[in-house]
Amino acid sequence: MQAAMQRALLAACVTRAVALTMPFATPATWKVHTLGGPRVAKVDGAYTLFYHYRPLEDKDDPELPPLSTGRIGRATSPDGLEWEVQHDGLGEGGSSVSKAEDWFQHDCGHVGCGDVLSGDAWFLYTYGGSNAPMALRDLGVDRDGEVYGMDMKLGVCVSQDGIKFGRFEGDEADGSLLGPPPANSWERRNAPVAWPAVCEDPGGQTGDLLLFYGTTQDATGLSACGLARSSNGVTWRRATPASPCIAPGDDWDAGGILRRSVLRRGRELLMIYEAKSAEGVHAFGRATSDDAGVTWTKTGRCFERGDTWDAHAISAPHLLEEDGILRLYYAGSAEAGGSASLGVAESSDYGVTWTRL
Repeated sequence: MQAAMQRALLAACVTRAVALTMPFATPATWKVHTLGGPRVAKVDGAYTLFYHYRPLEDKDDPELPPLSTGRIGRATSPDGLEWEVQHDGLGEGGSSVSKAEDWFQHDCGHVGCGDVLSGDAWFLYTYGGSNAPMALRDLGVDRDGEVYGMDMKLGVCVSQDGIKFGRFEGDEADGSLLGPPPANSWERRNAPVAWPAVCEDPGGQTGDLLLFYGTTQDATGLSACGLARSSNGVTWRRATPASPCIAPGDDWDAGGILRRSVLRRGRELLMIYEAKSAEGVHAFGRATSDDAGVTWTKTGRCFERGDTWDAHAISAPHLLEEDGILRLYYAGSAEAGGSASLGVAESSDYGVTWTRL
């Protein structure tokens, strides 16, 4: 009898452990092909999740990139852990945002989710591309060939209620926000610009917003992070034209700096960023800045792949702070080429160590 009780207790503990490390959203339960780009806002005690997804009907579209982008969806939650998908947006299928209708707009093929700012109005930063082919070498891939939809640029959508969003045209002819890099820039011309992370200037005097974006280094062909500033959230000027503010290192992040999330705490900025090794293994790193994001101090790798649903890769970190506790929302996949799900972890030491929920 005692042995049977011990086995039952052990089984219950194992079940509980598995439950604590499961994703909160899967493609099967949310009826999509794949998920990505989680961004969470908390307003008046309620949580809103924006994310991008590839609809089932676009699963095998050869003119879409090998990403999880396509449309941007919205979900709501009372606690930030259990979510209910909403289908009350103006985009296709009730999405918050879907691809642009006009062929000349930069995101007429697919759209992805960047940061969201809430206040008197909601600003949802996006990135997206067309259905045009692009040379692999322009993406830093050392071989001939083409890929579709990677001519990505940044955009922004605006809403009064956080539900129904409309595109706000940027200064560029295709409606995008950030023009070509200047001469002698560290950025490769015509390379994709994506994965926007936006926060307030921690200086607190100019009222500026800071935009951290990903693109390709011209000299190395590797992805890195640039910085731009804006006084209105729409017109942006590059702040680090000579060199990236975060560049690949020589260890676990030697293969490129990818998506990121930036959190303001007083006059300091905290960044959790996705990077990959030279062998292509993805992990998250931690960095801090005390000069409004121009330079960063890396403090090391802080979050790695798990052993179940996120055993192959993790991506798209997003930070949310509550009462001194950090939450990390992210995407993960179990196998190469597999669909991605969404999960969450928490940290009580300002992002140095994390516990999956």
